Amino acid sequence: MLLLRCVVNQRKSEQEQRYALLPFMASMSAELQAWWTDAFLPQWEGFSEATLGSGVNHNSWTLQTLAVDPKYHRRGIARALLEPVVQTARREGGLLCVDTTVEENVAIYEKLGFQLAPKGKSNDGEARTVEECRHVFTGLTGAEVSVWILTSRRFE
Repeated sequence: MLLLRCVVNQRKSEQEQRYALLPFMASMSAELQAWWTDAFLPQWEGFSEATLGSGVNHNSWTLQTLAVDPKYHRRGIARALLEPVVQTARREGGLLCVDTTVEENVAIYEKLGFQLAPKGKSNDGEARTVEECRHVFTGLTGAEVSVWILTSRRFE
């Protein structure tokens, strides 16, 4: 049975950067490192700030991976894996976000209590469609990747 949960506290300390970020960056080719720092990260920062607000991404919890073996779907396992993280984020006052590149996963995360975040922070309170909330990134090879951000709270 596969059960997996990976949550990252975006409040990165120097120690977290030394033990996680630096080895990750070292595993990349020089070309990929340059694209990551010069193209992707600035674009991601702009997208997350337009979607969540200034500085919110760096002061939040982000669900990176949530997986349950398909044989065990619809038994409440994903919710059980997620609940301790939701409680921690509530206790510490942080926002819990999930990013997905798989459109079908949007509905799953919505069932778990997340809500689509519009590409530009909206104050009108209207629900947004999956297409309205989709952001497209262009990778190093020119391939396009769709990304959606969902959050654990409504936008005010």
